[in-house]
Amino acid sequence: MKRMGKIAAALIAACTLFSGASVAVADQAAPSTNTDQQATPTATSQDVPGDASVSNVKVSDIGAHTANVSFNWSLGTIPVDAVKNVCFMAYVSRITDVTRIKDFGNNAWGLGWDFDPQCEGGTADDQLTQADYNNIYGFKNNQDMLTDDNGVVYAKASYQSFTRYNNDSWNGKTSGTFNLPVIGLEPETTYGTNREYPAYTDGAVDELARHLPLGVRTPVDDRQFYVGLVIYLKDGYTFLGYFDHVNFASNMSEVTDLTTTAEPASKPTAPDLTEQNKGSVTVPDGTVKAGSVARIYVNKLAQECAAKVDAGEDCFWYSYIYSDPVRLTGPDGSPFVTIKKDKDGKYYFDAFIPANYSGVHKIALQDEKGNIQGWTDVTVGEQTPTPAPADKTALNKAITAADKLVKTDYTEASWTLFAKALEAAKTVAGKADAKQAEVDAAAKALVNTQTALKKAEKTPSKDEHEADTDTTKPDTDKKPEQNPAKTDTKKQTLPKSGASIIAVIAVMAALATTAGAACVVRRRRA
Repeated sequence: MKRMGKIAAALIAACTLFSGASVAVADQAAPSTNTDQQATPTATSQDVPGDASVSNVKVSDIGAHTANVSFNWSLGTIPVDAVKNVCFMAYVSRITDVTRIKDFGNNAWGLGWDFDPQCEGGTADDQLTQADYNNIYGFKNNQDMLTDDNGVVYAKASYQSFTRYNNDSWNGKTSGTFNLPVIGLEPETTYGTNREYPAYTDGAVDELARHLPLGVRTPVDDRQFYVGLVIYLKDGYTFLGYFDHVNFASNMSEVTDLTTTAEPASKPTAPDLTEQNKGSVTVPDGTVKAGSVARIYVNKLAQECAAKVDAGEDCFWYSYIYSDPVRLTGPDGSPFVTIKKDKDGKYYFDAFIPANYSGVHKIALQDEKGNIQGWTDVTVGEQTPTPAPADKTALNKAITAADKLVKTDYTEASWTLFAKALEAAKTVAGKADAKQAEVDAAAKALVNTQTALKKAEKTPSKDEHEADTDTTKPDTDKKPEQNPAKTDTKKQTLPKSGASIIAVIAVMAALATTAGAACVVRRRRA
């Protein structure tokens, strides 16, 4: 059903894709969940047009790991009253080599018409951890890519692939300009689009591997970089008579090829930290804690960077800790720090202090060109040991056993005490910071109240009593029914999946008959 649903979306996408607070999603394969996002058509459903557009795509502030992408967007003739939300998205994928391990046969892992990325899942920028950054944005080297249901690997690939989106910035307007900072890029690397049509990364590997020799790791250059909109519709509105959203592929636009810069050629060494460039950065109380995130304020921020931050854009620089210069990462594990402004108008950046530091050190800030913007002395406190989590094995076992009991089997008084203990046990089981004594007490209380449950005395029902005293003889003269009722299978409704497929086929047929009139193909950008 998933692929059938996407065929309809591809019909309209084909007409346009050849004309040319953020969340991150590791997008290495087509999603396994149902992303058809079907709307439930009703007699009053209104279909919206597919003329939303993205134009005037510009790239600026290209760094070693980042770039800012801005674009104009329009809902076209889609009525604003039909729109629930507009999500702004960037899709990035590049494949550098592919190895075909075995013949594919009839196996297929994704085609261009399966391309329908959604603004769901992933990790918000302010929730990224040290491990998240590499998991989402990191380059995967010679990884198993296409695997069948039995775990047999058909192809390997080296690639980078992710989606960034912002789904909380729509202002209710029908058009505007949006700035989307793209992080996670690799230094001195070219990004852009050189494919004829979009595909999830696994679909692109599928297409490439089929034409390669077996067992040979073959260099390739397959790149995709698009920006566009996913437009979610209110109840009562559909796209193509079927979907509850206007898909990304119907309006996306290619991002012009760009090449990221190199990282600063050298790290600032201790002798570079002089009295003249000291003091532009400060740490409250002059102390930070190992194994945690420190907030560092920038007192004399360079004018160019300040202008970006004031305009709501991002400024990405580098920070080091001394005596031997070691680069600090952002809270999300990024190899850079992000300059921001707090509610009081003060500029700052957050950096993760490594766990193996203690005592007196220095922290310096370096811009993207390698210039020192300031430094300060800090005292690094030892990392606070993380207490071992409580063992909830016995508690969870007691809860599982308690959940199997039936209220009507026990007296009301004994069940009331038991139910309170069960509720309290579940609350403790759900606490991430529960102490072991608290867990043990909850388990003990639950077991004790369960042991104290008293069986309820059952009173025979009227029907049961009559059945026990009925001495009426069976009517042996009654003839068996000659024509027992049969189920009229002809009147059974179709399964939902079957009905949906018929609906899609109907849409496809209608679109096919109007393709000549509805699809205006423009020449591709040179």
